[in-house]
Amino acid sequence: MASTITISQQPANTTFNLKSYTEDVAAASFSVLASAVSSVGGGVVPVTYQWQRSTNSGGSYSPIAGATSNALNFDAPVTATGYYYRAVVSAQDASNVNSTGAILTVNNQFAPYATNTETGSARYQRLHAIEAV
Repeated sequence: MASTITISQQPANTTFNLKSYTEDVAAASFSVLASAVSSVGGGVVPVTYQWQRSTNSGGSYSPIAGATSNALNFDAPVTATGYYYRAVVSAQDASNVNSTGAILTVNNQFAPYATNTETGSARYQRLHAIEAV
């Protein structure tokens, strides 16, 4: 007999700000809430999660290693803007159910300030916050 999976909370399109002017990443997070019910007796069945990422507007998705809870928390670079994230929910005796794909936007609220030539990592500073020395 089959179980039925229901996703009651889908991940949402979200914009995250960079952590600081010295870091090129934003603290990003998405979450999903799902449950499964057995068709035999109507009991609750445990669900598992596997988050996936798409770099081509949802055309195809790849699993994210280690991302197996209902919440996905990660450092997202500005270059990840436009990536889609979704969760694949599984339960015993049920077909997998995909959440909707949520679009990530990383907001660079800082203006480019300098580039570290050794690492190539951009450093940011608030617009007009630095005066020329």
